[in-house]
Amino acid sequence: MKIQLSLDPRREDAEVELVVKAQEYDEDIKQLMAYLKQYASANRATIAINTADGISLVKIKEIVSVEVNKNETTIHTLTKDYVTHERLYKLLELLQGSEIIQISKSVAINLDHLIELSAGFSGTMVASLTNRQEYVSRSFIAALKKRLGL
Repeated sequence: MKIQLSLDPRREDAEVELVVKAQEYDEDIKQLMAYLKQYASANRATIAINTADGISLVKIKEIVSVEVNKNETTIHTLTKDYVTHERLYKLLELLQGSEIIQISKSVAINLDHLIELSAGFSGTMVASLTNRQEYVSRSFIAALKKRLGL
């Protein structure tokens, strides 16, 4: 693998551009691209959310949970709730690389705001967060435990 850095002070934008050149798209390239996307997402401090009032910039570290109810998605933060029509999977793509993980078909939580996990009913778990509680579906418990290193 060759790594090359090319600085161009004449560039008009300050954004870093990475180009990966390869003979074929193999597993190594796939993993490298996933890592680069995760790195880029992890360094993002805010996301833009379309709401009924316009576009709101939400700090990722302040997101406690994201919840879908019918066709509305509510982003619960420490200070305010933002309602949007954005799909959960689209928001999770934007938040890839952050500490936000899906815990049911309709809910994702920020692990930085997770205080405690306790047993719920019918094999579920209850996630106690900074300012609310959410239920972890049985099918998402294994992924959550893995992410927590359990």
